[in-house]
Amino acid sequence: MSWYKEHFVEWKEIIETVAREQGRSEQMVEKDTIQSMFLHELAKSELPFVFKGGTSLSKVYHLIERFSEDIDLSMKRKPTQSEKVKAKELIIGTAEQLGLNLRNPKDIMSRYDYNKYVFKYKSMFATVPLEIIVETNYYLAAYPAKEQKVGSFVGDFCKERGITLPISFDASEVVMNVQTVERTLVDKVFAVCDYRIQNMLDRDSRHLYDICKLLAQVELNAYMDELIDVVRDDRMKSKNNPSAQLQYDIPQMLKEIINSRFYESDYRNVTQKLLYEDISYDYAVEHGIAIIAEADIFEYKKRGAWRDKYDESLSN
Repeated sequence: MSWYKEHFVEWKEIIETVAREQGRSEQMVEKDTIQSMFLHELAKSELPFVFKGGTSLSKVYHLIERFSEDIDLSMKRKPTQSEKVKAKELIIGTAEQLGLNLRNPKDIMSRYDYNKYVFKYKSMFATVPLEIIVETNYYLAAYPAKEQKVGSFVGDFCKERGITLPISFDASEVVMNVQTVERTLVDKVFAVCDYRIQNMLDRDSRHLYDICKLLAQVELNAYMDELIDVVRDDRMKSKNNPSAQLQYDIPQMLKEIINSRFYESDYRNVTQKLLYEDISYDYAVEHGIAIIAEADIFEYKKRGAWRDKYDESLSN
């Protein structure tokens, strides 16, 4: 079975049309369509999934213009072991329905807080199988999150032009819990610092671009001040998030990243090739982490009011 089922000809024509009209590659529109179908199935579940990460910034908030192949998932709260098992079964079962082949089954363990599912699929527009990656991360609860409409290139194209597809596409617009842009900005700032400490460069410079785009929409106010401290408290509990530890000064770390140009080569050689707009390394830094480095917003102040409100909301 394949994701397009018996409608190969119809889907191929639809994807070619949308790609041509939107100035995107057929492979990108095809992958976005499969991602939407995947999320549509997950949204039916009673599990408290939260969609987050770079793909959510594109499909939900329309903030970034870069290629993102990952589906990043978390939950609104720490899942039970039973919920982790159900999540694994649902993800693998959904992939099988869509004709995706799991390439790393031995790496996937339901007891793990982090799993990376690598799925391969036969593309209409490539001679070799392509990948869709689904990452589940339960180390940290995804808060704040709220129900949002998750769009798709095909669905958005048809909606804008009043077009009715000749075949059913229930996943053209999916409603599910999505992490807020404020929280995503916080996570990405800590991430660039974590990767600097760990001396990791591989494809991680994409966060510089994302932070630049997010800062155009997020106000660095008192709400963010409290949210940052709450997230830092949670990140401190995991060894995978070293920059959250109190010995690290985030503004100073960002200045070191800027002065050393640590991410420049990766940005030029990897991230810039994934962008559908002309955003240089220097522009991304100047309009992103450089602004945060000069503010006091990431200085740890240990304010607890936000956490109290969040905990109260979970109990209601």
